[in-house]
Amino acid sequence: MTSDWTSAIEQEQQAQQTFLNLLQESPQEAHEEFEQIGRHLVEERLLFGDKPLPLIFPPFVLSRARWDNLCHSLDELNQILADLEPKLLEKRWLDWLGFVPEEQEWIRFADQLRPGQTISRIDGFLGEDPSNAGDYQIVELNIDSPGGGAFLDVSSDIVVESQMWKKFQKLAPGRVIGFRQALFDHLERVWNYFLQANPEMSAPTGKPRIAIVDWITVSTHREFELLAEGLRELGYDTLVADPRELSFSLGRLRCYDGKPIDMVYRRVLVEDMLRDPAGSRAIIEAVQQKAVCLVNNFASKPLTVKSLLALFHDPLAEELLDARQLESIRKLVPLTLKLEEKNVKQVIQEQDRFVLKPADGWGAQGLYLGWRCTKEEWSEHVRRSLALGGYVAQDRVPIPKRSLPTWTGKKWECFSYLFDISPYGLAEKSVSPLVRLSPSEVLNVKRGAQIAAVWVLDEQ
Repeated sequence: MTSDWTSAIEQEQQAQQTFLNLLQESPQEAHEEFEQIGRHLVEERLLFGDKPLPLIFPPFVLSRARWDNLCHSLDELNQILADLEPKLLEKRWLDWLGFVPEEQEWIRFADQLRPGQTISRIDGFLGEDPSNAGDYQIVELNIDSPGGGAFLDVSSDIVVESQMWKKFQKLAPGRVIGFRQALFDHLERVWNYFLQANPEMSAPTGKPRIAIVDWITVSTHREFELLAEGLRELGYDTLVADPRELSFSLGRLRCYDGKPIDMVYRRVLVEDMLRDPAGSRAIIEAVQQKAVCLVNNFASKPLTVKSLLALFHDPLAEELLDARQLESIRKLVPLTLKLEEKNVKQVIQEQDRFVLKPADGWGAQGLYLGWRCTKEEWSEHVRRSLALGGYVAQDRVPIPKRSLPTWTGKKWECFSYLFDISPYGLAEKSVSPLVRLSPSEVLNVKRGAQIAAVWVLDEQ
């Protein structure tokens, strides 16, 4: 297999060099074009805070063989998670995973969507050397309410239309893999499954009325607008709403206009809903009464917590998964421990190998890297995390690097970036990769990471 990966890595390197050569042939022209892309992002309101989305100009190139291999591994994982989803609804497992009673009640609502009908994003690292270029290590499952796909789509569309990229595409044929159309197809399939169990919910137009729901104050609101625009073009009556704008009356979930809502594409996090039970009440009542199709539903929440990654490495997992499934998952997921008194000594003593993370956190919040701490700092972080509860310690995973060109003010120069590859998934199918790059080990856009349009080469 090494020789196969050698060929794949060489294809990627050649294509990356092709783009670099184009930049160096016309450096100022390329810079001006990149500046124009930034202005276009602002015009489209693709912003992160008050600045354009941090998109780099060069592509992140993946060979078709590596992308297909990664999809195969993650599709198998998603099938296992679909099998696992109903088993985790037992109180015993929800307790082990760390869910509070209120959250358990929502997770265990009867007759939600059939297992596996989730929108997900799997965060991890793909090897960059021929010896491990087919190996992928998962550090997080985002199955509660993953975002960013529409932003990535539109920004990729913008950069691909630049003259520099058009020249590149002729020399290195391939494609950017879109997310939005696959998402729209997925929502239609989920609606049809929902109707099979709830035929009385059939919409007069044949298409559900959809509400994309999150707090109006979130920075990703523009992404919801983009999704709503795309759905409207396909004939779906779609609106963007804050949960507090919804009501449940006459047996239906309704928005500020009083009209019934058939489907909620939930982007508001469960943890945020728990913090505002009054503002979330309408959705909860509608789900309880089977009066709305909720995507992602609450039953999928146990799949997103990092304590599940710890469960995969616990002997108890043998009660949930067969030997083949466990072998497959343990190859993908590095050793993860639920932080408890019984392993605190090990975590403190072996600090260079561990990362501390909240089991139900996101956005690099509460993250501690053992090898970046003094012994005293690490011991304090571990003790404090144990006292707070709900933390895991995960084996350090080597972060791959790639050299990519950056404008330095006078010319394009190559710098080495750490990167992750995080494919979006719809049900059991991987659909589109997100790549984040950073000079630091925390690959999060809020912490300074950039994103790249991913160019998947045609088969050679």
